[in-house]
Amino acid sequence: MVNPKRTIVANDASVVSDRKVILENVTLECCPGEWTLLTGPSGAGKSTLLNMLNGLCSPSSGSVTTLGTRRPGATRLQNIKVWGQCGTVLQDVALFDCLNVLDNVTLPLKQHSLSKMDREKKASYWLERLGMNGLEHEYPCRLSGGQRQRVALARAFVVEPKVLFLYDPYSALDDDNAAKVVDILAEFASAGTSIMMSTHQPALIQGRCDTMLEVNDGCVCEIA
Repeated sequence: MVNPKRTIVANDASVVSDRKVILENVTLECCPGEWTLLTGPSGAGKSTLLNMLNGLCSPSSGSVTTLGTRRPGATRLQNIKVWGQCGTVLQDVALFDCLNVLDNVTLPLKQHSLSKMDREKKASYWLERLGMNGLEHEYPCRLSGGQRQRVALARAFVVEPKVLFLYDPYSALDDDNAAKVVDILAEFASAGTSIMMSTHQPALIQGRCDTMLEVNDGCVCEIA
């Protein structure tokens, strides 16, 4: 039985692709409000680990549970229910080029019981906090890399997530905006959101995160 106090649990989870071991026997847990930092060189398996924990990548063996649901869920409805409580920023930010900034950010709110006005109000709040106000009707193709990343962050934050999965969330940002994002993440952690993130700039959150995991050659070990 999964401990209800754990938001994320992986038990001996491995990912094998084309006979190559990407992740091997990963066991970890994350509690509400716990901020976990993934470190390690490029290609070590950090993005695969985040995708596996979020149900975007199935473990070849072992098990992963997020918010009490086996990942990936047995049905599409189960997956949607968990994703509706998670905020995610992928490696390529994954904005929808056919939607403007406001519509990209409101998209995950459509499965919540909110009016269009309330969805847009929530989205506008996060866009303003991230310095993107005034760009609500622009399309992703007209934005810089840093602006695209801030839109992806607003989309992750807007659902008031119980869990955040973030791949290098401030890599394209200048120092001021990166510091702003780190402060927002600290607010989420204080409010009970579990954060699982990777970054190539760990110095920005030293002293803030609770746990550091090193990912190297598909193996994961705790280093702090």
